[in-house]
Amino acid sequence: MGARKAVKAIRKACLADSENAKAMKALEEDLAGRRRPDSALTKVEVGSCWGKWRSPSPCKDGSTAGNDGGFDIQWETRSCGFGRLTFYIKKGRLFCDNQRMSRKFIKKALCRLADEVELEDE
Repeated sequence: MGARKAVKAIRKACLADSENAKAMKALEEDLAGRRRPDSALTKVEVGSCWGKWRSPSPCKDGSTAGNDGGFDIQWETRSCGFGRLTFYIKKGRLFCDNQRMSRKFIKKALCRLADEVELEDE
C-alpha cells in the first residue's frame, strides 16, 4: 500500500475524533511537502575572529591546514535549528564554510548582521 492510500485509510478511521483529524491533516501536509521548517532567523552574531594561522604538523594527505584569517557568524532560526557560517581567506580568495545552507540563507544572515551592527558614522 502506498503512503497516500495509507493516509486515506487512516484518515477515514480517525475522522470522528477531532484531535486525530488535526494530526492527520498535519501528516498529509508533511507528505505533500507543504510544511517546511521555518528558517526565519532569530539570532545572528559574530562568534569569533582570527588572524593568519598554519598547523604545525601536516595533514594525513601531506597538505597543511590553515588560512589567512577569518570570522564566523553564529545563527539560530525558529525551527531549522542553529549553526555557523565560517568565512576565511585562503590564497587570496574568500571562502565560506556554509554547513550546507543556501546562498540565499547566507545573504539573509549577513543582512541581519548588518541591521544589528553599531555604525561609527551614521
